[in-house]
Amino acid sequence: MIHVYGYKSWTTVTKSLGFLKDHNIDYDFFDFVKNKMDKDVLLDLIKRSNHNIDDFFNSNGKIFKDENLKEKLPTLNDSQKIDLLLSDGKLIKRPILDFGKDVYLGFNKQTIASIEANLK
Repeated sequence: MIHVYGYKSWTTVTKSLGFLKDHNIDYDFFDFVKNKMDKDVLLDLIKRSNHNIDDFFNSNGKIFKDENLKEKLPTLNDSQKIDLLLSDGKLIKRPILDFGKDVYLGFNKQTIASIEANLK
């Protein structure tokens, strides 16, 4: 079972769910805007994703820009960054696709190609 984390109103999330459906891949969905993500889950996703914490920030989002997080992130430690991500789901890059052994961040051509290669 694939675990998808995101917010269904975002286009990238809708596209990723459509992709999974089109490929007959069963998934469950967790809305991290409506429901607070568990800290241990987020830490595990970050660890298994091969991305750093900063990559998990939705740097194109309104909150990120309004709070001037581009300038603030370098001054924060990892614990503070995790707390910030958990404070508002809209700060988290979307979607996060958890395939168990692989965790993909965002939904783009590279992600699609990697998923399709793993399906073969």
